[in-house]
Amino acid sequence: MVRVGNIQALPVEDNEPVYSSEESGGVPIVMKGSAIVAMKGWIKIKGAAAYSGVSVRTAEGWLKQGLRFIQLPTGLRLTKYEWIDEFLERYSQDPANQIDEMVEQVLADIQK
Repeated sequence: MVRVGNIQALPVEDNEPVYSSEESGGVPIVMKGSAIVAMKGWIKIKGAAAYSGVSVRTAEGWLKQGLRFIQLPTGLRLTKYEWIDEFLERYSQDPANQIDEMVEQVLADIQK
């Protein structure tokens, strides 16, 4: 276990997010060798895929679905960790809300 201030992190594979908290400003913290690195700033699409736990092909598909990115004159595409998080949060599911919607749909069908 590694401790930096009030943040605790376990050593894991390089670039794997291990902790995010108020103390870190909500920025994911990773182990890179023996150093703790805040995941902030720009990242290549391959890194974005690793950060999100998906394939590069899936991450590239997200670009077409609205994940914000920039493309440099060299063709290199970059995105930000915060943009990845914002994109994925659009798809968060609230189970309680889903149940309410299903009940409303059933009641509407019954009343027809």
